[in-house]
Amino acid sequence: MFRSIAFAAAGLVAASLPALADVDNLAHNGSRMRFDWMGDHARIVYIEPRAGLASAGVERGTLLFEGAITRDGRLDGTAFTFKKGCAPAPYRVSGAIDGSDIRLEGAAPKRVSGSCAVARLDRTSAHSMLDFSDLDPEIAAKATGRPWSPPAPALASDASPLWAETVRRAVEAASSGHASGQE
Repeated sequence: MFRSIAFAAAGLVAASLPALADVDNLAHNGSRMRFDWMGDHARIVYIEPRAGLASAGVERGTLLFEGAITRDGRLDGTAFTFKKGCAPAPYRVSGAIDGSDIRLEGAAPKRVSGSCAVARLDRTSAHSMLDFSDLDPEIAAKATGRPWSPPAPALASDASPLWAETVRRAVEAASSGHASGQE
């Protein structure tokens, strides 16, 4: 559905657009999320909302963020807060993809007690910082255009004492001819 909407909205021929990327492995406050992007458009939706969100109307496929993604990994757009019996309250957020994490920040709606009305926007609200983790680094590289390479292996000096001792013995054995089975 998102692909069709994106194609229609852009007024472009489907074949000329890059394929939609869906990543179902983000974690956010106990929920599993999906990060979608196509070109410079990105969104984050709930795949498995945590317990308690259903009463606020959050279900599989509910949109949490929609906006633009730049080639350097910046995200700018609209996030939503949810309250039982109320329409989602939108607010502006911006942030970035950083390795396997996404962080979005913005002044979040603070509702009037017992009401759906928004009293003010609050930078100290629990919703003012949205953290997402476990994004596959290869996917992040594709979304941002930044190169990715696997982490370098740990040096023996950074490893456990047992590993360091194993490496030391292997080096000694190799230098004395024992590594090739010679005695």
